[in-house]
Amino acid sequence: MIRKLSPVDEAGKKALAELGNRLRTLRIMRSDTMAQMAQRLQCSLSTYTALEKGVATTQLGLLVNALSILGALDSLSAVAPVPVESLVNNDAMRKRVRKMNPTIPTDKEIDF
Repeated sequence: MIRKLSPVDEAGKKALAELGNRLRTLRIMRSDTMAQMAQRLQCSLSTYTALEKGVATTQLGLLVNALSILGALDSLSAVAPVPVESLVNNDAMRKRVRKMNPTIPTDKEIDF
């Protein structure tokens, strides 16, 4: 079965590659092989290899488990940090997000 890659822009690809490199570095620092990590994560070696390469098809849960095994789960908070001002100024924070009424874009609004 061929899996379709998730659409990721160039910045996203770079971020995934950097994250994969960090996982690789942490694994090597622990003297673990890729096969050992795959076994601990209960995934195939090719899936773990894709995770270290930053391939967009790997599961987010697998990433969380890998960070946990490597003792770096707390680093996940750095992935999408929330500005401190947002936490302090809770009154200004939106309580919920509502769906917008979809409108059909005009020809000038379509950019492709």
